[in-house]
Amino acid sequence: MTDSTPAGTPDDAATRAPATSRLVLLFIALALVVPLIGFVFVKIQTPQIEREAYGNLQAIARLKAEQIESWLGERRGDGKVLAASREFNAQVHSFLQDKTDKNLMREILDRFQSLREGYGYDTILLLDSRGDQVLNQGGMHLDRTPATHDLVALAITSKQLQRGELYRGDEGHVHLDWVVPVVVSDARGERAVAAILLRIVASEFLYPLIQTWPTASASAESLLVRREGESAIFLNELRHRRGTALILKLPATSPDLPAAIAIRAAGPGTVRGTDHRGVDVLAAYRPIAGTDWHIVAKVDRDEVLAPLWSSLYWVGLIALAAVATIMLALWLLWRQQQRSQALLLLAQKGKADQLLASLADNSSDAIFIKDLEGRYLLINPETARILGKTAAQALGRDDAALFPPAQAQMIRANDRRVIAENRINTYEETLATVDGERIYLATKGPLRDGEGQVIGMFGIARDITDRQQAEMALRQTIEELERFNRVAVGRELDMISLKQQVNALSRQLGLAAPYALDFADPSATGARD
Repeated sequence: MTDSTPAGTPDDAATRAPATSRLVLLFIALALVVPLIGFVFVKIQTPQIEREAYGNLQAIARLKAEQIESWLGERRGDGKVLAASREFNAQVHSFLQDKTDKNLMREILDRFQSLREGYGYDTILLLDSRGDQVLNQGGMHLDRTPATHDLVALAITSKQLQRGELYRGDEGHVHLDWVVPVVVSDARGERAVAAILLRIVASEFLYPLIQTWPTASASAESLLVRREGESAIFLNELRHRRGTALILKLPATSPDLPAAIAIRAAGPGTVRGTDHRGVDVLAAYRPIAGTDWHIVAKVDRDEVLAPLWSSLYWVGLIALAAVATIMLALWLLWRQQQRSQALLLLAQKGKADQLLASLADNSSDAIFIKDLEGRYLLINPETARILGKTAAQALGRDDAALFPPAQAQMIRANDRRVIAENRINTYEETLATVDGERIYLATKGPLRDGEGQVIGMFGIARDITDRQQAEMALRQTIEELERFNRVAVGRELDMISLKQQVNALSRQLGLAAPYALDFADPSATGARD
């Protein structure tokens, strides 16, 4: 007999489904491990990296501030040395009295030239007490602003060295001036008879000092800023925005601008903010002693965190590889378990199928399976016997080819009812077989696939002809006995009635009743009455 059970039963699918769902959930959980590791890694590393960046920026801001302070101190020292030279002051005083003295002029200009060569001054001017130019050494940048005149007047009046503010000249260069008073003592007392203007071009000395960065960086820069009214003015050229020195001004009240925060602060500090480009930056700031300047060292936050993203990439890649390896191992283990379970199920199924086949082959009942069209897909030997055909002759054919039309129509109607109602029903079917016309008690039910869809029907038919005949014979015997009993009882009742009549006549004649009856004799009762 052919195997009638599908390889993948609903029970097998129901057993595999929870295991598969658990494996999928485990894979999802493992897949979430990678972003979780990345999230934790970023959360832990970002503050540490930013702290290190702030530490480096503070060190750079301090270094820049000390360099600028040292440079300003050196230039102030140059002026003090010059102002303290009584011999030089006397030479200047003498030249102012006799400007035709070529020797004095040459000695003064030689001194100016040595200062230019030794300390990098761009221009050195000798000015009289009214501020008018007397001598010029360098002469490349001679523009003099009202602020310069005021600075000269202050130096002469106070007889003290004066430093001006950075300013942009007419030719576009940014200058920084020192004015040294020439003080002499004579009969008129100690007085300033002239002033020496020492001029530095910021782009040649100061700006390189500010703009150099100790490490390679694509975005880092130092800024020199100061307050001007309600604005923060940028004193040096910016790395990412040229032509801005003493031109670019931004609100001093800006809450996120590091330059604005620096000029509002009383001392050094660090801040995360948005720079003049609108870029998120980390910055450290520090005031320049002896000035109203502030140095700001800043770097783009993206650049600071770039190593983190690189590390995160490799950490994520390694974690992903590890998770993928674990998932692959789990999947292979699951596949192995599934194969083992499948082999075990196949072994159990094969054993069960052997038992089922043995039961069907040796059953005295007719067992069969049909498709939705009523064609036989499986029959056991008993079914083939009662049809008078071999299994090969019956399979693939329907009842119309195996039974008379009326019987085939009845069978088909019962089959369709089972499929339509999708439940098991039992019918008595009288069929023509090789044993003659026989009566079968047929139990039929729907056959479903792994998804519960009806794909056919099965049936088990038992021959109850002999039982039906025995029941019919028993009913006939009982009916005969009941009929005989009715006849016998009727005769008995007639005899009793006759005996009662004889007893009644005997009593009327005054004779004793000849028959003794166990039950009350109505005639006797009537005679006594």
